[in-house]
Amino acid sequence: MFRYIPSSLFSLCGTFARPARPFLHKMGIAAILCVDTICTVAIGIGVCFTVMRKPPTSPRVLITPVAIQILTTYVTAAVAQLFLCYLFFVLTKNKIVAGLQLVLILVHLGFSWASAITSLATLNLGGIAFTTTTVGAILCAATDLSISIGLAWKFWAMMANTTRETSTTSRVRRIAILSVSSGAIGASNTLLMMILLLKGSEGFDLFFACQGRVYALTILGNLLVGIPAKEQDKQRPTDQPETNTNLSVVVFRSVAVETTVSKTPLRAQSFPDIPPVPPLPRTPTWLNHRDSLQLHDLGWGPYGKLVPANSGREPAAIENYTFDD
Repeated sequence: MFRYIPSSLFSLCGTFARPARPFLHKMGIAAILCVDTICTVAIGIGVCFTVMRKPPTSPRVLITPVAIQILTTYVTAAVAQLFLCYLFFVLTKNKIVAGLQLVLILVHLGFSWASAITSLATLNLGGIAFTTTTVGAILCAATDLSISIGLAWKFWAMMANTTRETSTTSRVRRIAILSVSSGAIGASNTLLMMILLLKGSEGFDLFFACQGRVYALTILGNLLVGIPAKEQDKQRPTDQPETNTNLSVVVFRSVAVETTVSKTPLRAQSFPDIPPVPPLPRTPTWLNHRDSLQLHDLGWGPYGKLVPANSGREPAAIENYTFDD
């Protein structure tokens, strides 16, 4: 717990330090880390009550940390799911599926809050409080699974159309990044927690205590996936003529697919010494605007900016981001 709090604050400062990050995304990350820090403190208080030789005897004192844990955990879950649901909508533009996921998020959040409020009102973790907790856990697991399956399918389709790496290390890295980016790890934790809850196992407490941190680390992992690519204008010859070029790039590791529209011929009579430049590959039929999102977009940042021609900078994807596996 004491290691998680400073690392969360460090990640929060790093997120706010990036000027390109949208304000709404900054507020979402701040909400996740602050709420999950409160949840971590509540878990620590509950552990202290458990190991104390003379724990408090008041039911309200014992149940309050549990209720706070339920409230904060599912708030973290809802915010993280909203981020992933928004990412799914940006990539697929599927309003029906994204709308159903949004409804599931709101419903499971309502049941979870009802469980926490009921347990505080009745000072009893059984009965109606246990029923609402079970329903909320099932709906939360269903939401996580639907989002992670949709994102994993889309990411895999985007990765399958790039140059394939046959090495085992590359495949393991791709699977690991895919698991973090799609929220599959959080969905697996939620599913296992739900199964243990239905069976009445004591292992439920362990996975439920970890659930909020898994959601927070999933979003932070998405933010860390996109890393800045080196500016290509540093390697550009000074005597190379500028062209009026618009580029759309999909980058997974070091492989790029580019679309070029040029109005100025590369071999002009005024530049007789310039060797011919081979044409860039044409855009395949599977590539569209949604697939041209950079990994910085997957990390909740803005789209890569295109530099206009005759601006003194390389008219290529200078501010694009790569998928470093």
